[in-house]
Amino acid sequence: HLPVNMDGTCNGLQHLSAMLKDEVGGKAVNLLDSNEPQDIYGEVAEKLSKILEADTNPLSEVWKPIVNRKLVKTGTMTTPYGVSEYGLKDQILDQAKESLDGYTVDKFRASVYLADRLGEAIKSVVVGAKNTMDWFDTLVEESDQLFLKWRTPLTDFPVIQSYQKTKKKRINLFIGSQRVQLHLHKKTDVPAEGKQKSGFSPNFVHSIDACMLMETLVRLFNERNVREFSLIHDSYGTHANYIEDLHEILRQVFVDIYKNGDILQSIKSQLGGTTEPPKLGELDLKEVLISKYFFH
Repeated sequence: HLPVNMDGTCNGLQHLSAMLKDEVGGKAVNLLDSNEPQDIYGEVAEKLSKILEADTNPLSEVWKPIVNRKLVKTGTMTTPYGVSEYGLKDQILDQAKESLDGYTVDKFRASVYLADRLGEAIKSVVVGAKNTMDWFDTLVEESDQLFLKWRTPLTDFPVIQSYQKTKKKRINLFIGSQRVQLHLHKKTDVPAEGKQKSGFSPNFVHSIDACMLMETLVRLFNERNVREFSLIHDSYGTHANYIEDLHEILRQVFVDIYKNGDILQSIKSQLGGTTEPPKLGELDLKEVLISKYFFH
């Protein structure tokens, strides 16, 4: 009766690294087997520290003693989901506001400075993920679809990304002698191009997340007679006596999603793009099958 959950290592980056068979990013998020779990947040923090050490900007001195795993975790985790430089700035400001209290420095300016350096550090650790996300932007620009449509691998689940422009209408109401203004937003049939572009990378990754979850449950249900699950996004759980089944099936499903190496070609074809995706790396995805810390 004991529920046990296992979580992926920065799951969005696991998917983006697998799409491009990126050895560096794949190793950082435990797609390869190792005796000790890889700590991508610690690695990003170390890269960021080296960037600050080499920087002559006076603001680097403010951040050098503050940089740690906790400071970079949220920014690294949200990178696959399209966090902007301003988003990184807000995350940093929230994480470090108490640490900056002892410094006579503009916290906003200091956070903008570090957001730029943190983005550089993250990109150096997950090069393949950044290249894939940049290509996704190009793909959306090239697509002739008003609203993007694709199907997930394995499950063939249809996904429609529908961000629409809205028209605003102002309505005046009177309560007694007092006027109250309401603003109603009505969706149009015109796509919101900015959101279509910025939303695709996170939505595509989420759709693959969902595909993996659905396929894992179906196989556990049909092949291993498992009926009890505890699930939150990339946290997979079941009763303790089924953990070995879960361990095995979710790894096999992940490998099956990417084993043909054509997921980027497939989405290019579905959206009608013309630019070729980035060149695949040399990551051996079969290592996932024996990676102890892929999900743990």
